[in-house]
Amino acid sequence: MCFNRVKQGFLVGCRPLIGVDGTFLKRSIGGVLLIAVGLDANNSIYPLAYAVTGGENKDSWAWFFKLLKEDLKIERDYEWTIMSDKQKSLIQACDNVFPNAAHRFCVKHMHGNFSSAGFKGEALRKALCVAAKATSPAEFASKMEEIAAIDKHAAKWFDDKPPSQWSRAYFSTYPKCDILLNNVCECFNSKILDAREKSIIEMLELLRLYMMQRMQQNRDLAVNKWKDYMHCPRIVERIEKRMEKATQSFPFKSNDDLYEVSCPYGDHYVVNIKDHTCSCRRWELTGILCPHAISALWIAKKDPMLYVSSWYTVEKYLLCYEGCVCPMSRERNWKNTGLKGPKPPLYGKLARRPKKQRRRSMDEVEQAKEKQKKKMSKVSAVIRCKYCLQRGHNMRSCKLRKDEHTEAVHTGSQVPQNTTANVEDISVDCNDTEAETEELVTCTPSNF
Repeated sequence: MCFNRVKQGFLVGCRPLIGVDGTFLKRSIGGVLLIAVGLDANNSIYPLAYAVTGGENKDSWAWFFKLLKEDLKIERDYEWTIMSDKQKSLIQACDNVFPNAAHRFCVKHMHGNFSSAGFKGEALRKALCVAAKATSPAEFASKMEEIAAIDKHAAKWFDDKPPSQWSRAYFSTYPKCDILLNNVCECFNSKILDAREKSIIEMLELLRLYMMQRMQQNRDLAVNKWKDYMHCPRIVERIEKRMEKATQSFPFKSNDDLYEVSCPYGDHYVVNIKDHTCSCRRWELTGILCPHAISALWIAKKDPMLYVSSWYTVEKYLLCYEGCVCPMSRERNWKNTGLKGPKPPLYGKLARRPKKQRRRSMDEVEQAKEKQKKKMSKVSAVIRCKYCLQRGHNMRSCKLRKDEHTEAVHTGSQVPQNTTANVEDISVDCNDTEAETEELVTCTPSNF
């Protein structure tokens, strides 16, 4: 399902990047919601299209991608970038429908596969993140050498994984976006948690209402608060932070357009103002000025804000949300088309309660176990019986109490109650439960 005005807003106001993901439905009938999400001019999510399928497989993804390609009229797919997790069926379907498009993989999911392959530890995790964040091929090669220095087998694990799929150093410059995580889809999934628990028709209606309200709220936000600004707030905030770093750079002029910028720690970069490029690749990769370009523009006495990509202007933001999702009346007011209604999906009763939480990765499971280890445990607690005051059992399973109770029943005497022992060093709290425990918990230093 892709609303026309949402689609038009995406085509004129969003960059050619689409994040795709599948999220399971929480009803007993099951199913999967396939979603496609873009980024608007303020780097916020822009839900584009969604569809309900029976499962997440190659055929369902191929069907979804074909409809998406036809609806958006994508002809030059080499200008587009698709971002997803590293699911095999999704990759195959994407390669068939968008053979020339760039395909990025979420680094978080990639790290999960990296850990599952046996390469664990904080040092390798940080080295992977640094390599993914590298923006130039030379920097990327240096970071990969650091991974090899930690574990040469870990470096070989990346041999069959093209860096263009997970490192900024080789990302396409068409989408003007350098995101490494598929958070656009995760964010949208978090917005529709309640809707996913409803029936299919009710869920689709809730999604339509969400889309209608979101278009209106963002449109009013731009008209009422941002109309006097040239660029969107998040972009301005990022540029201001880079301006602070630019004060540490020293540019040297070669001609009116070329500058060599010297940075702390001995780094040197070449800035071309005319081509909007820097040898660090941040400017051409995102369309947002890097600190080196800002310092060069200051020396050239030019306003850096005029050299930010037009994708981030308030004008583009308004183009995204100028349309609206039309409201609908209740079903009883609809005209009868004479066509057959949709059939319900096949119902297969599950052998267990439907899952309502996403499946955790191996790293998340291990982190939960580590947290559990830090909690106080009663594994080493010694139980003391309040009847015979012996250790190893409670009053309910006390053999002495049972024997005395049986003997009293046979003799007809009064059933004995709790005995009081003449033991001065043991005190029993009358408000305590049947079994009194002595806490003999061994605490590790990490508990303090």
